[in-house]
Amino acid sequence: MRKITIEEVLAQVDSMYQNTFDRQDKVKWIDEVEEMIKQDIIDTHEAPDKKEENKLYAYGPYTDVYLYYIEAQIDKSNGEYDRYSNHMALFNASYQEFENHYHRTHMPIWHGNFEV
Repeated sequence: MRKITIEEVLAQVDSMYQNTFDRQDKVKWIDEVEEMIKQDIIDTHEAPDKKEENKLYAYGPYTDVYLYYIEAQIDKSNGEYDRYSNHMALFNASYQEFENHYHRTHMPIWHGNFEV
């Protein structure tokens, strides 16, 4: 699966969603998503995917997770709460799809011996 870079996400956001926010703000939001993915998904599995230099965790059809999160944060900052809610719903669905895919393709960390 194809992994993308921060620069690719920023270019997509800026071409698709009119905004006046600095690059620094958008990179901070991408970093927030990366930290969520690392803590909630990557670190909970054995032999997790190694982070490639300049590449983001989500790949292939799941890269919309970054776009939706940035768009939601832009909407929230602009006080456009209906749009914020819509973008967060899209983000949550996309995040869940990536999480489900990762769970299907990676063995979770085993926590002890459980017997019935």
